[in-house]
Amino acid sequence: MEVNERVFKMYLYLKENSFDCNQVADLLGITSRQLTRLLGKWQDEGILSYTSGSGRGNASELHFNINVEQEFINYFLKNFHKYDIPAIQDILNYDMSDSARKVLRICIDENLYSKDEETYQRAYYTDYLYRIPRTFTLLKIWMWRWLLFLLI
Repeated sequence: MEVNERVFKMYLYLKENSFDCNQVADLLGITSRQLTRLLGKWQDEGILSYTSGSGRGNASELHFNINVEQEFINYFLKNFHKYDIPAIQDILNYDMSDSARKVLRICIDENLYSKDEETYQRAYYTDYLYRIPRTFTLLKIWMWRWLLFLLI
């Protein structure tokens, strides 16, 4: 069960609006037929309950079976590395609870601004040389290695 951005956008829209297949499809940027398929998939996964309003004047009903905001945060944190900065900014601008926004900001800050030991071990360091020396002596090579060792 993955509560991705589409489910979250639909959830936010339906908090303030009634369900209309065409409007929700336009919001998600898909056709109403694709939305019907997605609704069936999400219903099979247990994310929501959907009853299609068959006939004229019968409204469709949609209810969420899970805490969509919490599940979306979990999905986002698992897939954080797939998002670029503008997409992250768009997600932070969604109308979500303050606690959810705070959790997202903390996790984003930790992922963007902290470095773990694995990152340092996998990183490649290139030193900038103002000029390339014509000859290398053993002493110069040893000094460069010592300098790189101190920087790492």
